[in-house]
Amino acid sequence: MSYNRVILMGNLTRDPEMSYSKDMPIAKFTVACSRKYKNKDGGYGADYIRCVAFQKTAEFIEKYFKKGSPILVEGSWQTDSYKDKKGETIYTNECNVAAASFAGKSGSNGSSADTSVPTSQDDDFISAPNTNDVDIPFFSN
Repeated sequence: MSYNRVILMGNLTRDPEMSYSKDMPIAKFTVACSRKYKNKDGGYGADYIRCVAFQKTAEFIEKYFKKGSPILVEGSWQTDSYKDKKGETIYTNECNVAAASFAGKSGSNGSSADTSVPTSQDDDFISAPNTNDVDIPFFSN
């Protein structure tokens, strides 16, 4: 049995775009992921990966991530196609995000946070790091 799993770490290229389908939140965003090797100009290129998240994951991303935010996402790679107005086939590729986490610096103290969004519909909590010196937003009812 094979399993389609994608893990991306990069920065949001713009604020997430939110929409709703039958009251289900959907967040669409692009993650710029640096390449490991230098290009011919001596710089590091980047890949711009389109991502889509649903429900609580989408709400978490909308609330805590903005343009330039470092993010770690885990999901699956999906390819699709459709016919445009001219009848030509357009192919699409995107990461269907199952979980998102903070990556990189989280505030002025320079400490790193590793906080993940819940993936269970019954779980209203997010994991908190094992350090007391990190400012982490907590949910309240």
